[in-house]
Amino acid sequence: MEHYVGQRCSYQGERCTVRFVGGIANKSGQWLGVEWDDPTKGRHDGTYEGTTYFACKHPSRTAGSFIRPSRPQDPANGLVEAMEIKYVSSSKGLTRDVEIIEISGKTVEEVGFEKIERQLAGLTELKIVVLDSLRIRGITGVPMSFAKHEAITSDVQQPLSWLRQTKIEELDLSRNLFEHWDEIYLVSQSIPRLQILKLAGNRFCGLRTSELEPTYKHDDQLKGLHLDDTLLDFNTISIIASLYPNLATLTASYNLISSLTSAPSTPRLRHLDLSFNRISNLLCLAPLASLPELKSLSLRSNPLTTLNTTQPLIFPTITHLDISSTFLPSLPSLNSIPSIFPKLSSLLTQHTPLSALSSASLLTIARLGTIREFNYSSVSMAERQNAELYYMSTIVQQLSDAESLEQERDFLTEHSRWHELCELHGKPTVQRKYGQAKGKEEVYPPGTLGSRVAKFVFIMASHVDEGKVSGEKQGEEGVKRRIARTRIVPIAISTYQLLGLVAEMFGMPFMDVRLVLETEEFDFLGDEADGDGSEDIGDFVDETAAKSKGRKPQNEWVRREEEMVGSTKPVGDWLPVGFVGSPNKEVNIRVEEVKR
Repeated sequence: MEHYVGQRCSYQGERCTVRFVGGIANKSGQWLGVEWDDPTKGRHDGTYEGTTYFACKHPSRTAGSFIRPSRPQDPANGLVEAMEIKYVSSSKGLTRDVEIIEISGKTVEEVGFEKIERQLAGLTELKIVVLDSLRIRGITGVPMSFAKHEAITSDVQQPLSWLRQTKIEELDLSRNLFEHWDEIYLVSQSIPRLQILKLAGNRFCGLRTSELEPTYKHDDQLKGLHLDDTLLDFNTISIIASLYPNLATLTASYNLISSLTSAPSTPRLRHLDLSFNRISNLLCLAPLASLPELKSLSLRSNPLTTLNTTQPLIFPTITHLDISSTFLPSLPSLNSIPSIFPKLSSLLTQHTPLSALSSASLLTIARLGTIREFNYSSVSMAERQNAELYYMSTIVQQLSDAESLEQERDFLTEHSRWHELCELHGKPTVQRKYGQAKGKEEVYPPGTLGSRVAKFVFIMASHVDEGKVSGEKQGEEGVKRRIARTRIVPIAISTYQLLGLVAEMFGMPFMDVRLVLETEEFDFLGDEADGDGSEDIGDFVDETAAKSKGRKPQNEWVRREEEMVGSTKPVGDWLPVGFVGSPNKEVNIRVEEVKR
């Protein structure tokens, strides 16, 4: 067989494309330089002993090899032949011997089995045809030349005529040996009911502008086109997609795409998948803003570090965005979403650095007011309200820590929804460090944000290994170090939700968290009583009363504690009167780790 550049071959099940035919310095005879579809199979990238013989499309340094032209190839198939191999059990021209089937000693007539076989043999009735990895090299098994003004020969015309009789709606031709897009186009235009065409893993040698027209033309019904891992640039993908005016779904993942210079001329395109490419910022996608019906965009596993742009950009129709497994580092990297995606209602951010941040889900939902579905979960009205109240409490904390009016303004630039949330939930009172004189204790007015949150101090004793704390005696099992975390928490959330927040805060399993509320009441545990004998063990008094009687609360009076058992009970129902809506009162919660 004569070899040529662009030829698709298969050796021992591994597909490749011929990139070079000729001699190699210091080597005798002719050689083929091939690029493997699996970029880890080769030994170089087309450069051998300092000389570049060919270039690989894939940037891997191990995508290329040199092989002898005489090396035996795997046999190639035509399209219809591959269907027969896949869906017809008997070989061409042969009939299967009838088997004798016995069930409980009785011979069973094999009519049903023959009927199933006849149905499989009736390939024209198939609606879903999967022919991936069957070494299909063109319509007939031999690539067409597509010379100018060339007519379709009879050996090609026959399978195309047969395809016109089929009822195929979905055709998978992934990972085969097609060389020219023209043959794919002839096939797709010859199947009248075709709606989905999958071509992942093929390697087309560019896009030819053939003057061939299929002998049979129908109203194009193709809705889905999959060009994943074809290593085509997006300009070529756009030209191909534009051949199908009713296309609604286009996938182009694993194609090393880093920028887009044009958008497909497909006015009905609604779903575009660009995952696992090399897109680093949204400005690379600017041409897509012209697509009038684009609803869903997947940028999963692209090297995105921010969604902010240096130039105005808007995708007015997109409602679903997938930015999972990207490099988005923090919540401020999402700040531009409301302006760039004004109609966004569904967002995926799983497996990103920001998803590991404390309370990232709550803060993301609160920052994006249009989100109705987040990481595959619907956002209820109650969940949104709790998220927004918690978000506002974090902003209040930032504003209270501001050292100047300028610093306060800088804080608010990172929170574009602040004024909107103040209108929805009431503007909270901020205890600012600058320009404020100390006064009496303040209580937030009813109906404001401050009246619906409480300040919690979560205290946990952490064991420190022996000898790691200076001044401790050797030989002890270890000492305890007090760890405290302060958070502003909406009182409307359930005890279950509070347990979840604490588990995330301290990095503990949810089921191992035990919360103990330290109340303002004291239990008398000593044996002594007053001289008049008016008090019994177990009477409750507050701390001030205990001190007025001359006792030491830490010795004779123990603060009453109550375990906050997980339930749907609102957090506010656990708190004493006066602790809700007071900016200066703290609720002390002891956190314990209980192995269950």
